[in-house]
Amino acid sequence: MTTSSEQVVVIQTKNTTTHNNNNNASSSKKYKILLLIFTALYVTFFFGAFFGYGPMILMLKEAGAFPCPENDNDCSDQTRTLLNVHFTATLVQILSPLAGHLYDVKGPMITIIYTTVMAILGISLLAISQAVKGIDALLYPAFCCLAMVPFSPMIVATGAAMGKDANNDSSSIGIVNGEEENDESSSHDDNKDQRRVVGLLNNLFDAGSVTYLILWKTQEATGASFPEITLGYLGVAIFFFGGAIIFWKLFLNSQQQKKRDTNIALDNDTNDTESCPAITPEQPADLNLQKRQDWKKLRSAPFIWLVVFFVFHTCRNYFMLTSAEAFLDNLGDDSNKYITIFTSIMPASIVGFPFVDWMLGKYGYHVGLQAINVLGLLHGIIQVSTTNLNVQIVGFVVFSFYRSFMFSVVFAYLMVLLSEGNVVGKANGILYVSSGLCSLWNIPLGNVTMQQWGGNFFVPNLIYTIGILPFFYAAYRTTGKSTTT
Repeated sequence: MTTSSEQVVVIQTKNTTTHNNNNNASSSKKYKILLLIFTALYVTFFFGAFFGYGPMILMLKEAGAFPCPENDNDCSDQTRTLLNVHFTATLVQILSPLAGHLYDVKGPMITIIYTTVMAILGISLLAISQAVKGIDALLYPAFCCLAMVPFSPMIVATGAAMGKDANNDSSSIGIVNGEEENDESSSHDDNKDQRRVVGLLNNLFDAGSVTYLILWKTQEATGASFPEITLGYLGVAIFFFGGAIIFWKLFLNSQQQKKRDTNIALDNDTNDTESCPAITPEQPADLNLQKRQDWKKLRSAPFIWLVVFFVFHTCRNYFMLTSAEAFLDNLGDDSNKYITIFTSIMPASIVGFPFVDWMLGKYGYHVGLQAINVLGLLHGIIQVSTTNLNVQIVGFVVFSFYRSFMFSVVFAYLMVLLSEGNVVGKANGILYVSSGLCSLWNIPLGNVTMQQWGGNFFVPNLIYTIGILPFFYAAYRTTGKSTTT
């Protein structure tokens, strides 16, 4: 039986714990906001930048990278080599499961540090490659490092962090919170915050393809050399990624403190009630069983169909983005007017983000995946049906929304499909490694287009347009009745 003095101590302890919880909740919310801001900044200017390669080709040509042979009047070899730099860099996706495993095992803190190192190393090599003559081949490792940045799982990591606070320790924050639900409205509403954050960041990812255009225009306006512009870009990277690292650390610390305060409150409640049954420590789970269950999810039919769907559309994306400058040049864009318009329009997709969110909330992921197919098909029809550059502008807009839907829907659905277990990072890696391996065929396809077809992209664009048709069925199988919709 407790004495009055003991009761006073318990009440004071409860009050202190409640006060600490309130303060910690306020700090955690503040760190969440700042973390989201810095994440949005580095996702925009460093994740999406890799895919806006057209202006970078122009910058590298002006810098004299891989100079034209004397007998090559149209510099087709220079263009082909610069295309191969980017195509080759996309192959580093085969290493993305390592980043995914790192995230699942070590948590977001180590993963953001790894991502930061890749970004800084890539930009540094990019600057050195043009600061010293004769080492243009350094562009290959430079862009390989830069390619590892967008293929890290930091978008899904931030989405998980912005959701409910059920999983607070840093090693499990990548897990989507809540139990697996088959009810459609539950799956949509319970993951609403995560879905919206992932969708927003993926739209900023898409908008970031304008980054190299900004660098190119800045270089033209200031007259700075390529290495000078690149070093300025490096300084921005250090600031954005450094801020993200700081606020990840503060956010994770606040989550751990909140967990400790909650445990103290539970202990006090136990001591305050004589009849309260003893609380036994939670027994550790069978790790081998958990691993088997995790890998079973990654072998499930819906996930495999999602991988197939993502692989095709990602390969198509890479080919369209990398070849955009050469495609438009073949149509008569001698002044680079339309490649500038193409790159400038890419961020427009963020305007459609509320519509994507509304569609997913109301109609579910099956409709979202089919919308990707429809937008891709419409873009392909525009590409192959006309050589009018002004009509191609409409295609630019459709392509921008196509990319927005693809990444927003696929990665939001991934977090619902794999809502239990430490597999989101691995799944993220599997998606990218699969698309990286399959995108190998973009290299010979680009070479044949430039060397055998004189830079005419009608045939490869037609292949990628007709190829969309089977993926209407793939989208159905990905979100069949046996899966969460």
